[in-house]
Amino acid sequence: MEKMEMSEKNLRKIIREVLYKEKYPTFYVANSSYFDTHPYDVNSIVKAVRASGGQNIRTEPSHGWSNQPDVVVFESAEDMVEDIAAEVSRALGTEWVHIREKEW
Repeated sequence: MEKMEMSEKNLRKIIREVLYKEKYPTFYVANSSYFDTHPYDVNSIVKAVRASGGQNIRTEPSHGWSNQPDVVVFESAEDMVEDIAAEVSRALGTEWVHIREKEW
């Protein structure tokens, strides 16, 4: 088996990424049943998440499946998720916003 050498710079980068993920888990705004009758307004959700402190905001297919609609994914400290959910709820005009930890 061939030995793989890693530079100190690459090793530090990997360590930073692991520590960042430990500190800031990844969450997503679930495409709940509310969105069966209302549009999943990505722009409004992104603005609300950004305004309330979410980081690294992006869209991904729900559960990582290509046949699922895109959802807003972001990183945040766990104690901020409730505030982010409240801000997204205000932006969309509904209390039926569900933010879940990304497990895929």
